[in-house]
Amino acid sequence: MLVNFSFKNFMSFRETQQFSMQRDMEARNPNWQNPDIVTAAAFYGSNASGKSNFLKALEFVSNFVKSSFRDGDSAGRIFRNPFLLDKDSESQDTEFLIELISRNVRYVYSFAINSNKVTFEELVAYYSAQPTKLFVRRLDDEGELEITFSSAFSGPKKQLEKMTRPNALFLSVAAAAGSKVVDPVFQEITSGIFCFDSSTYRSELGAIKRAAVMHPAKVDALSNLIKYADMGVKGIEIRRDDSILGPLGGSIDSLQEDPEVKSALKMQYGSDIFFLHQGEEGDVWLPSASESDGTIASLVFFSIALDALLWGKTLLVDELDRSLHPVLLKDFVALFTDPVTNPNQAQLVFTTHDASLILGSQANGATLDRDQIWLVQKDEYGASELVAVTEYSPRSNENIGRNYLNGVYRAVPSLSFHEQFAHYVIQQKAGDGNV
Repeated sequence: MLVNFSFKNFMSFRETQQFSMQRDMEARNPNWQNPDIVTAAAFYGSNASGKSNFLKALEFVSNFVKSSFRDGDSAGRIFRNPFLLDKDSESQDTEFLIELISRNVRYVYSFAINSNKVTFEELVAYYSAQPTKLFVRRLDDEGELEITFSSAFSGPKKQLEKMTRPNALFLSVAAAAGSKVVDPVFQEITSGIFCFDSSTYRSELGAIKRAAVMHPAKVDALSNLIKYADMGVKGIEIRRDDSILGPLGGSIDSLQEDPEVKSALKMQYGSDIFFLHQGEEGDVWLPSASESDGTIASLVFFSIALDALLWGKTLLVDELDRSLHPVLLKDFVALFTDPVTNPNQAQLVFTTHDASLILGSQANGATLDRDQIWLVQKDEYGASELVAVTEYSPRSNENIGRNYLNGVYRAVPSLSFHEQFAHYVIQQKAGDGNV
C-alpha cells in the first residue's frame, strides 16, 4: 500500500515533488484497516503539464527495483530521464523516496542515481514506533560502494555487498538472493504496483483470455458485471479455435512449461471473446471485432479493477477517462472508495481531464474528496510542479470542480489560447477570406 512518494529531477519535474495518500484526521475512515490512507487520488492539469510523468516516476521505481540486478550488467547505463531544460540537471542525481505498508509494517525506501551508478540507497522499517534502519548504501571518499547494516538485517551481508554492481540496487540483489528481510518491500514495489496505460487497453484482452484457463472464476465475474454496465451486453464467453494459432501452436507445445500455462497461452493467441446480445429473434453471440471500443474498454477496465481489488494492489492508470463514459468512470472510481467493494484497501492513482468527479463537494455529488485531488502545472521554464488541492485550503462544501474549470487553481489551459486562436482566425479571414 502506497503512503507517500517523493522524487526529484525526473522527466519534466526538476525540483523535489511530494505526493501523499495520507488523510487529515477528520477525514479518516474507520472502515479501512489503515484509516489514515486514501484509496483513490486523481491528477488534473492541462495537456503536457506532466500528469503522465508523475505516474511514470512511480512506474520507473517499480521497474528499476525489479530489473536493475536481473537485466543489467556492469557496463550498462541507467536510463533515468533527468530534467533536460537547463544546463545543470543532467549532471545532478535523480532521487526517489517511497513510503509503503507491506504485511502490516511501514517501510521507507529511498535511492539516488545518476546515469552510471547508484549513489545512495536506504531502507527503513517501522517494526514499532521507532524506525529501524535496515541498511544504508553510500559512496565513500574514493567513490566506492559502502553498505552498513543494522543488527535487524539477518542473513549474509558481505556476499550480497560483493554481488552488488554500481548500477544495480542492493534491494534488487538481496531480493534475488532470497533475503526475507527485504522481501516484503520488494514484493510491494514490484508486484503491488500495477501500471496501466489506457491507450493500450486492448492488450489486456490477452490476459482476459488466459484467465479462461488460469482463473475461470474471473471470467464468470466479468460476464456477470458487464450485464450491469448498460451497454446491451448480457454476458461474455471465450471460445478457443486452434485453427487461428497455425504454426504458433507447435511452438507453444515445445515450450518447457506447465501444461496449464501452455493451455493458457493457446487460449490467449487462439481464441476470441464473444459478447451475448438480445436480438429480435433471440440471443446472438457477436465476436469482439463487432463490438464498439467503449464496450471493449469497459470490459478491460472491469478486468484490471477486479485484479487490483482482489489483491489489494495500487493501480496506476493514465487517462482513465479516455474510453469510459462519465457514468462508468464514476462507478469505476467508486469501486475503490467504497470499503464494501474494496475490502483489501486497494488504491487507484490516475490522471484525468473529467471534472465531473470533482464537481460539487463530496457531500454533494463529487466522487472525490479534497485530499484526493492533485494538480500538475508547468512554470515558464517548462518545469512541472505537483500541488495538492488542500494547499488552497478549500472549504468542506467548496465546488472544487467548478473552481478548477474557472482557473482558480491555475492547472487548466491558459485562457489566452482561445484569444490567440481567435486573433489568428480573424487575421487570416481578413487577409484572403479563407482560414
